[in-house]
Amino acid sequence: MSEKSLLEAQQSPFELTNPIPTLLTVRQLASKHPFMSQNSIRWLLFKNPPGLEECLIRVAKRIYIEEAKYFDFLRNHKTTLKGL
Repeated sequence: MSEKSLLEAQQSPFELTNPIPTLLTVRQLASKHPFMSQNSIRWLLFKNPPGLEECLIRVAKRIYIEEAKYFDFLRNHKTTLKGL
């Protein structure tokens, strides 16, 4: 058996189809991507435009943002966000 097929056999199908998303707090997202300030991210959370909730995971008072989904949201809603 080749080394590649051994590695494929060891990985479960769950690992291949459901990667763990990158979850960030508002502070972490702003420090990782300095073009966005904490205030601008919080303002968007306050306005809560349609589709934004899909990017968020709320645990008690804490809000975690799925990084990839958040940027997809910004890309897909850039024209509708201008009027907020």
